Amino acid sequence: MGALAQIEIRRATSEELPAIARLYWRTWHETQAPLEPQEVADSRPLAFFEERVAGWDDPPLVAYVQGSLVGFAAFQGSYLGQVFVDPAGRRVGVGGRLVEAAEAAIGEAGHKIAILDCIVGNEAGRRFCERHGWTVEHEIDDPVTIEGRHVTVKSWHMTKRLG
Repeated sequence: MGALAQIEIRRATSEELPAIARLYWRTWHETQAPLEPQEVADSRPLAFFEERVAGWDDPPLVAYVQGSLVGFAAFQGSYLGQVFVDPAGRRVGVGGRLVEAAEAAIGEAGHKIAILDCIVGNEAGRRFCERHGWTVEHEIDDPVTIEGRHVTVKSWHMTKRLG
């Protein structure tokens, strides 16, 4: 896929949710798991992502290049919770297009400010967001529950004014 790849962005169908869960699982373990406490990473099998994706109220946005699913963005209200791009879709504009489409949808829903949390240590993710106009407001402690225990994961709480 070259830099001039044709990128299709649209809402996902229910039939695509299993493929989205697999992409989420692979890319989360590649990009996020190394930044998480080991017990968090170890508690995230494919079934965890399948359940999470199946539970989203709104269908995520999906990105296709040459007929292949290469990324997705999921959001609820003004919160952009997930943006994940497969290695095959990186460096051709997929991530930026997904973020722009998610921001547009969040704005169309009436929100003036979008929010997201980027795990501390994900310098590439933070720089990507900042290049797209997001600002770090402060650090937060994200509680993660694993088998009844709470583990804290630090994140940068980021915002972007829309419109």
